[in-house]
Amino acid sequence: GTDPGQVAGGGGETGGGGAPLVCGSMTQVQRFKAERAQLTSRLPTPNQCVSGSLARYDWRVIVSTAALGVVCTANWLVYAIRCAAADSKTRTQKMFTQHMTLFLQITFLFYPTLSLMQFEGFACEEYDTGGSMVRLMRSDLSIDCDSDRYHLFLAINAVFTCITQAIPVMYFYVLYRVRHLLHPASDRSHQAQLRDREKREAESPELKALGFLFHHYDLDSCYFEVIESYRRVAFISILALIDNKFYSATFGALLSIGSCCLFVMSRPYANPSTNALATIASFQLIFSYVSGQLLLVDPGLSDNLWGGTILTVVNVSIVPIMVVMGMRDYKERAEEKESFRKLHKKLDVCTAQDRRKFELAWVGYQNHAHDTGNPDAEERLYANLASLALVAGGVSSVTQPSSLASSLDELMTAAETYNSVMHGIVRAIVEGMNGVYQEGPLKMKERVGEKAQNDYNGDFLKVVDIVRSSAVFHSFDDLSRAIVALNKPGVVQVVRSKDRVTTPLPSGYRDVLLNVTVEGCAMVMELQLHLKDVIAVKEEAHRIYDFMRTLGW
Repeated sequence: GTDPGQVAGGGGETGGGGAPLVCGSMTQVQRFKAERAQLTSRLPTPNQCVSGSLARYDWRVIVSTAALGVVCTANWLVYAIRCAAADSKTRTQKMFTQHMTLFLQITFLFYPTLSLMQFEGFACEEYDTGGSMVRLMRSDLSIDCDSDRYHLFLAINAVFTCITQAIPVMYFYVLYRVRHLLHPASDRSHQAQLRDREKREAESPELKALGFLFHHYDLDSCYFEVIESYRRVAFISILALIDNKFYSATFGALLSIGSCCLFVMSRPYANPSTNALATIASFQLIFSYVSGQLLLVDPGLSDNLWGGTILTVVNVSIVPIMVVMGMRDYKERAEEKESFRKLHKKLDVCTAQDRRKFELAWVGYQNHAHDTGNPDAEERLYANLASLALVAGGVSSVTQPSSLASSLDELMTAAETYNSVMHGIVRAIVEGMNGVYQEGPLKMKERVGEKAQNDYNGDFLKVVDIVRSSAVFHSFDDLSRAIVALNKPGVVQVVRSKDRVTTPLPSGYRDVLLNVTVEGCAMVMELQLHLKDVIAVKEEAHRIYDFMRTLGW
């Protein structure tokens, strides 16, 4: 029985506090809109025409959008200032990574809020004003959906909605660019690959910047955050556009069923318990939406004691189920960890035994040197390796000449062309020093491409072991003379060396890895120098090494 004009103006002829109404006389529709605006706003501002100033919803959109724009602009402005003062390209790239990380995190935080407000702008509802119908925005009843101002806003809102919904697409793009680091091809165990990814994330600035997008997801679900972003928006925003509550509940139930199937089939999270909890939460959503549908069909259920009790019990029972599943998952992971600990301990024993075998093989060569009248053979070997290191030991990376090939196919063709010539020249040097030359097969094209992608960011010219061979010697003296011969200026030139004789591997294994070029052949090949008894132990121990490598140990 209250007159709308009195509600809107607080006293018919005056506003709240006795101030006269600025709007003058109002039509019935205007009074209804003013009434709704006052009742839905915390601020008592009925003293102005509804269309004469910014509405509450307008302020929300302006503040949120402006905040995002100001923060992002400030981020890149600071980056530009820092770049101007940077003294190196490396430092500039590091700063870009820092500011790109901040930019992505800012958009990640603002995306749900902006999506919700933008979709709210499309939701209007009809109200009966007592003889005529009026369409008002559901989130702010002071906005008339039939006004020209709203139609202009609608066009602008549609543009900004498209821009906002492109944010997850941007996430997909930046993740796709580093796909070779996220999940490279590997024959290692699943857990080992996860640990490898964590290591790459800590070492690579590219991955470190994107860690919040993939860190909690499994290897095959690195892009799942894109799907998850749209899934959340569908629940919190799109459902609000459906006027009919029954249809809205139906769509919510179907969306929940789809989410449940998604979590069950893809199991996107790296932690199994997280997958279980996500599935249970989806079941709870299904039940909640179905319950809502039942209440809409039969409102009497809300007053029914048994119906209310059942709904409450089912919802509350989800909590202990989640706790039980979490505890079971924790127990399973603890048992698995203990099994791996026992296996690791057993393999450590085997590794220690292999280390002892490598030591005995080396002692055998020391004894052989003394027995053959060359007590200083080991010292000469170390000295010659030191001389080789002065020439090629400090080289960190070697690449094939850029003139050799412009594609992987051309590189493989060059390898086939130079293969026999290079082996023939190196073989002559090795066999001249009493060594046994073992020509290795050309590395397969698929393996070369895989190694280039995984290890060298796609640069196939950095793969320098396509042509490969090994040389096996029977004594310190023969190995030492071969190193001297290879280090002399001639048709063979050593471009990089790795001395694992002076500094053996933790396993005790020793050898020398060389990358060499041959005169007349514009290609780099790999040559490994071994001692016979040491390489024999390696072949025996390789099974354990390969097993531990597969497990990520």
